[in-house]
Amino acid sequence: LDMFGPVRFTEPCLVGNSFYNFKEEYAVAARSNKNIVIGFRKIPEIKAILACCGIIMTKAEWLKHLPPKKFIHKYIQMGDVQRDVYQRLASNYLVTVPGTDIEVEVENPLTALAKLNQISNGFLYYRENVEASLDELYGKEPKKKSIKGRETYVFEEQPKAEALVKLIKSAEFNDRPNGDKKTRSIIWFNLSAEREIIEGVLTKAGISYLVIAGGEKDIGGKVNTFNKDPSYQFL
Repeated sequence: LDMFGPVRFTEPCLVGNSFYNFKEEYAVAARSNKNIVIGFRKIPEIKAILACCGIIMTKAEWLKHLPPKKFIHKYIQMGDVQRDVYQRLASNYLVTVPGTDIEVEVENPLTALAKLNQISNGFLYYRENVEASLDELYGKEPKKKSIKGRETYVFEEQPKAEALVKLIKSAEFNDRPNGDKKTRSIIWFNLSAEREIIEGVLTKAGISYLVIAGGEKDIGGKVNTFNKDPSYQFL
């Protein structure tokens, strides 16, 4: 069923414009509920349709000219304050960051996991609870949380970010078979605070980089610049 969208985009005449009709043709629905797909039919026809509008290759075939993957595992111990905040939040679902008036409370295990992940990455998102406390006092429904009211606390110790810089400066990382002095690569991040921490340590270390963040308007331009300009070591 996932092939309908891309095939309709490349060659609409092969699948038509109705997903409903496509699903009726190739999917087998449960008798009790037509929305539940329990199987598929006309698989050879599906393969023939794909062959008409694309090149079908396995990942192994497509990537066979790339060098073998190299995994370097680093286990990083959190800083003392990080570890203390992490353990107290995991135990009590409530923590005050030492030396500050920042208080973070979580309501369920999923939110707790998200906050613990932030702490382990060197920061903590929080928001001032004054409005929420007033709403509770006056019996009002709490307002929907907005990212705009969010603050970020960054821990003074950054062992993970420091380990990243140490790694990318090491011979282990820069051992290139083609004789290049430096490995050029992509660093992935999940949250904006992670990006800011990574940018900070790279800048401090004098390492050149380009950034593609959420909402970027010129992703293609950034990628082209990185590919063409070897002075940028990281994207």
